[in-house]
Amino acid sequence: MVDLVQQPPVHNRTAPKQARRMQLMEATIDVLAGKGFSNLTISDVANKAGLSHGIVNFHFTSKDELLRETIMEMEARYCALMDRALQSAGDDPAAAISGLAQAEFCDELSTQRIIRAWAAFRSEAPMLYHSVCTFDDNRFFEELVRQCDKIGAPDPLLSANIIDAALKGLIQRKLLGTITQAEARRIIQACLHAVFPAHFPREELGTCVR
Repeated sequence: MVDLVQQPPVHNRTAPKQARRMQLMEATIDVLAGKGFSNLTISDVANKAGLSHGIVNFHFTSKDELLRETIMEMEARYCALMDRALQSAGDDPAAAISGLAQAEFCDELSTQRIIRAWAAFRSEAPMLYHSVCTFDDNRFFEELVRQCDKIGAPDPLLSANIIDAALKGLIQRKLLGTITQAEARRIIQACLHAVFPAHFPREELGTCVR
């Protein structure tokens, strides 16, 4: 919710409108990651993008519009990634569950700047976050429940909640910097093994994981 890797800056003053808007939204993600939601200013975004305050105002009529468009773009990329994971799984519920879980820790979705930007929206602008993201959050959770049922879980809702709680906890540890990307992937694989041992091989976690 396509990739979330930071794009190279577009410095050409005649860049197409959409390219310029994307440049400004990427700069907004950077500022959110560094300063949070409440402290972000249009000047911060302009300076980060290497553009004038006026160019920001030309493409976005207000700070609120810029922030809303940014979270909508982030959510669209997130959804595209999750939908690709489901599409790749086909009719295999184990592949679908693994795809949804592991997608949270892919290199495109789980960089520190992206995690910090999401955290800024969730903690400092919860109404904006929920207005944009709740529908898709619920959609993917319901899909996880459906796949847990398809795989034969005695209590699909409980199994989905266990996986979801593990994902949220690992994302929080990523935000705090207490766990690496590779460790998060190994731990979620171990969680899937614990919930569905017949379907997921366990991987060694290593002594560095607390």
